[in-house]
Amino acid sequence: MTARTSTSSRTSTKAAVALAATMLLGLGIATPALAAPALAADGAPLAKASGVEVVDIDGGTLTRPTPAVEWRSGEAVEARADGTTDVLKLNTTQTTGLRTTAGPDGAVSTIESGTFTLRDRPAVTFRDLRVACTPGADPVVTLGSLSIGGTDVTAEATARPGWSTDLPDSRYGPTRVLVGTTTTSADGTATTVGLRIDGDSGASEISRVRAGSVSCAPATSWPTPTPTPAPSPEPAPAPTPAPSPEPSAPPAADPDDAARARSVSGVSVTAADGTVLVDGQPALTGTGTRTAERVAAADGSPSTGRGVTVTTTAEGTSDIGIDSFEQVPDAATDPVAAYRWPALRVYGLHAHVTPEGTMTVGFDDESSAVFVNGVWINTATDLYTGVDAEGEERVQVRFGERVVNPDGSTTLTALRYTDLTGTHPEVALGIVTLPAPAASPAPDARVTEAWGVGVTAADGSTLVSPQPRVTAAGDRRSAERIGAVDGYPARATDVTAAIGAGGDTATLSVGHYEQVPGEGDDPVAEYRWPALKVNGLHAEVTADGTMDVTFDDEANAVFVNGVWINTATDLYTGLDGDGDERVRVHVGERVENANGTVTLTALHYEDLTGTYPEVRLGQVTIAPTAGGDPGDGDGNGDGAPAPAPGTDDPAPGRWYAYGLRSTGASDVGAQPLAAPAASGGPVTARADVVGDGGAGQLRVTGASVRSAQDRGAVRLDRVVLFPGTRLAGELRDVQVTVSGTATTVTTGGGRIAGTTIPAGPVAADTRIAVPGGAGTLVLNEQRTTGADRSVTAVHFTDRSGLGADVSAAVVTTERVDPPVGGGAPGGGDAGQDDGAPGQGGGNEAAPGALSPDGSSPAGTSGTSGTSGTGGTSGTGGTGGQALAFTGASVRSALIAAALLLTAGVATIALRRRRHSS
Repeated sequence: MTARTSTSSRTSTKAAVALAATMLLGLGIATPALAAPALAADGAPLAKASGVEVVDIDGGTLTRPTPAVEWRSGEAVEARADGTTDVLKLNTTQTTGLRTTAGPDGAVSTIESGTFTLRDRPAVTFRDLRVACTPGADPVVTLGSLSIGGTDVTAEATARPGWSTDLPDSRYGPTRVLVGTTTTSADGTATTVGLRIDGDSGASEISRVRAGSVSCAPATSWPTPTPTPAPSPEPAPAPTPAPSPEPSAPPAADPDDAARARSVSGVSVTAADGTVLVDGQPALTGTGTRTAERVAAADGSPSTGRGVTVTTTAEGTSDIGIDSFEQVPDAATDPVAAYRWPALRVYGLHAHVTPEGTMTVGFDDESSAVFVNGVWINTATDLYTGVDAEGEERVQVRFGERVVNPDGSTTLTALRYTDLTGTHPEVALGIVTLPAPAASPAPDARVTEAWGVGVTAADGSTLVSPQPRVTAAGDRRSAERIGAVDGYPARATDVTAAIGAGGDTATLSVGHYEQVPGEGDDPVAEYRWPALKVNGLHAEVTADGTMDVTFDDEANAVFVNGVWINTATDLYTGLDGDGDERVRVHVGERVENANGTVTLTALHYEDLTGTYPEVRLGQVTIAPTAGGDPGDGDGNGDGAPAPAPGTDDPAPGRWYAYGLRSTGASDVGAQPLAAPAASGGPVTARADVVGDGGAGQLRVTGASVRSAQDRGAVRLDRVVLFPGTRLAGELRDVQVTVSGTATTVTTGGGRIAGTTIPAGPVAADTRIAVPGGAGTLVLNEQRTTGADRSVTAVHFTDRSGLGADVSAAVVTTERVDPPVGGGAPGGGDAGQDDGAPGQGGGNEAAPGALSPDGSSPAGTSGTSGTSGTGGTSGTGGTGGQALAFTGASVRSALIAAALLLTAGVATIALRRRRHSS
């Protein structure tokens, strides 16, 4: 499964342990599709699921995750368990009907029923727990019922993700129950736990219970991302020197070739026994258009499509339109068959595929687009799973499905319906098959450095310099004992680092490491929370950039925060008595550096209080070997990012650019807006401030936008989103420049939802999971619709909740109307006065300001507020700096097409459920 609009890259997968943190701990962003080729991800699973896990007072395992599955590639895997039983007297840990699956569509964990009673505390009882994650989509947690001490708390527990409540005080310490908590590791891997019971470590016999846990790597890590044409190191040498009025491109990049080899079909239906009922009609190979007024099964089966059209253009774009498709079993005998769960009805489907192979799926009316499992489903997701009254899955609908075939070709399917009971036919609507790309293997990874132990004091000074250290192929070094400078109580023994003979593999091992602050004065210092002890660590890095971390004895591998922790996870966060985070341990950490290199660290310890040293054990740096500098990625050796694949420039003067536009809870017209001038000359508009007035949820300052004949640009000095909420964000120096051949999106950095956003370029079409699962956030969104092209730095949508649609820093060829009641495109620059001076109009602030916790509207916001002024002839306005176009080629500038920019989003109080009973 992939997101409905996918990008090509691959990062490592992580499974984040959730001992206390419910905030985003970090954000893994895919390597830009237009920048350096990504190094292969590590060998950790892409999807994991487990049923029940029980941990004792000191962090030991009472019940290992049962049943547990992991998936890396191939077919989905499944595990079942009849139930779990009590593990300690006077404590209840009973569950029934456990099932876990992990596969190319993500991970699912279901538990029919369970009762957990920690000694001296009320019983926690539940039924029909289901937890699911899919790449590129928000996790889903559903509960049939939940009661605590006999009191039904189902409604409040499922009203929002991350709900929690404290159990009554006990002599065994405080205890908290949490539902639907999600933690995200530094690489973007999200782990969701359906039901957690957190006791007091060191006081409660059972300190942790986890029921229903799933982990999914970010969508960009999965093996079927959108392929992006590999940048060619150099133009292919022409075999014939004869001049040509139209120089030919390399064959692999020729859109005509891609179009001629592409096949498109409208409707395909396959019976449960494998019989083909509709064999992909109408069908088209190459360029042209095919239309069918009616498509029906040959044997009279109740599967009918109407108004089906498929098209592929010479430019390499494809479009599929389906007015309606209906598959209604028993329609001839059952007057309400169309409303029963086996019925599938689809209306107004349209899909667009770009020359690069990106599929976008939409519907004429999303609220009445797809009827299945007896309900109209949410089409804004990538995977819908319908369950029966017992909570068993019975139907699945995938949107924008992407499958890479064994021959290298790729099949995109706008909508795929599967009856999981094996009774009714499978349906595929809007199928596009892309030919296998020309051979362009990803660059191998070469190891540039590997070392065993490095320790840095809280003040930044070095206590243990990285050692033993190797930097050349075939090197191997060992150290029997390593000590810290200045007598600091940190030491390591039996440490080895080696680089393979080929220079693309590495092995590291640390027999023992310990760091025990205060050991000279405190006889039990090694058992206090600041102590760190690591035993028997081993790490291997393979030629594809994979790091595998193991321990001789996982039960006694890492002692930190006063307990032996679970090393099967990728991130441990330790809390103090007040629930504040104080230590973190990353296992198999992966960091992609700005120069294109990747740093892998077997174990990384951080003291979040800023008191004790930071420790790294087993670190390897790898770099691409594509002929250019590390991180270059285009093979031309000049250190510049590869140019973005793009279409020809649009018609002169068609570029529109604006700073902010929003509909829904906060209504802001597109402003400041630079629209094409009649003369074709450049147009610039500026505004000191643009926002939603009294609502106070959206604010942009120092906005400067520009429309020119060959490009559009936006620059925002500062963007403030949803202040005072848990989603509050502030970002600086957001810039977008788009021409027909290149796209550049950058930010000066900032913070959002507690996460630091670094400065610089980042990936195109990056989807970020929204806290609360209430919407979709896409960064550097790039869309092509027909002949129009749009680039949006930040795009947030929430059509099911507040109806919010917020866009910041947009350049597009689609027509953009000025704000109603005020504001016009700014005047022409450089003396070309083709536009009228614009005055930003007041904005009616609609109900829906976020409450401080980021939840649903808290009432009616105020109105009015001047949002900014426009400039004329390049002189008006005092906002952001003017955007000067010097004529320099954007292609030779930084065009890595990326943005680590995020936006605060409005979440809804009632969590959407992507299932139906």
